[in-house]
Amino acid sequence: MEINISQFRINMHLPRTQQIEFTDLNRQLDDILNIYQQYIDNNAHWYPIHKTAKGKPKALIYSSEGFTEYGLKKLSHACKQIDTKGNFLFHFADSQKLSDCNLMCYVGSKALDGSQASRSSIKFSFKLPESKQTIDKIASFITGLAKKFSHNFITMDITNFPTSIYLFPPRINLSLMAYIPSPLQHKDYPEVYQLIPIIKENNHVGTVIVLLNHFPNIQNINDIKTMYSVELKLREADLLPMNKDL
Repeated sequence: MEINISQFRINMHLPRTQQIEFTDLNRQLDDILNIYQQYIDNNAHWYPIHKTAKGKPKALIYSSEGFTEYGLKKLSHACKQIDTKGNFLFHFADSQKLSDCNLMCYVGSKALDGSQASRSSIKFSFKLPESKQTIDKIASFITGLAKKFSHNFITMDITNFPTSIYLFPPRINLSLMAYIPSPLQHKDYPEVYQLIPIIKENNHVGTVIVLLNHFPNIQNINDIKTMYSVELKLREADLLPMNKDL
């Protein structure tokens, strides 16, 4: 039986701060990449995606032992660029080869005129089989991130799959999974496949939503109905923020 391959992204908005400091960025990315090692690839080795000189191997940025000296220099450079130029973006690849590998992107931007806190976000790009095993793996990854960053929204976007972003104001949207920092109950969302509670200090602080037990199919009207039904409920409960507020 032929197995389809799907491209998708995991997006996480990091806590806003007045200034993006090197020590905070180092700690946050170390936590995130450590969680990736636990749930996605326990032998991950991250490299820059830009080309290097002919015959020269790409320098290792991060492995199971943490950031290398070169990786720390990259983070320090990113913080300086954000402070002086206002924003910065970098990509890492979980491989020295760029074909069929997972990618991570960090975007940081400086607060303007002191009116708003600095913003930063992480995106992971995957190309994996459309299987129940993939769904379980990604759900575990998002749950691991949510346990560490329980105040922050996490979403999943499937490439070339329509989302409600085209039908509603520009709020965060659902496709297959999301983490919402609010306690949701299954009785209010009976159509979803799974709600995973995130517990901190004996309190239900957030919920990982897994809408379906399979990758959504645009030809399947029930998949579309489930996605939009849940999103409408979350919007009506004011649980999906505007993108500009993240």
